[in-house]
Amino acid sequence: LEEKLKLLATDLNIAGKVSFLGFVRNPWSYMSRSSAFVLSSRWEGFARVIIEAMACGTPIVATDCNYGPGEIITDGENGLLVPVDDVEELAAALMRVLSNEDMSKDLSERALQRSFDFDISRIGKDFEDLLISTAPAARRPPGL
Repeated sequence: LEEKLKLLATDLNIAGKVSFLGFVRNPWSYMSRSSAFVLSSRWEGFARVIIEAMACGTPIVATDCNYGPGEIITDGENGLLVPVDDVEELAAALMRVLSNEDMSKDLSERALQRSFDFDISRIGKDFEDLLISTAPAARRPPGL
């Protein structure tokens, strides 16, 4: 949809304020310099991109679609969640983050702290325990 979106940006007179970067090898350099990260999905699996933005210390605004965002974000604590397809609420939440420096800083700090909950050193053991607990005893390697 890139061409269609570029035309829309032109029609809205914002073409000079919008960049279409395509593939970027290091998106975190952009995330870490962003004033906010917005995820406006209607549905998600596990939204790892939220954790990546949190790890960059970026305040998050996301739709509270099934799964992903609500499992990662505690609304008002380490990000803001809004109803799916509610454009006005999404815009209002984004404006709150962009216009309230104290709120933005607080969300950023708490988001960064929340990202540590997903560090491999922490969740690796949880995954291992889950796999072992669900494996039939007869198939478990000796010592497990």
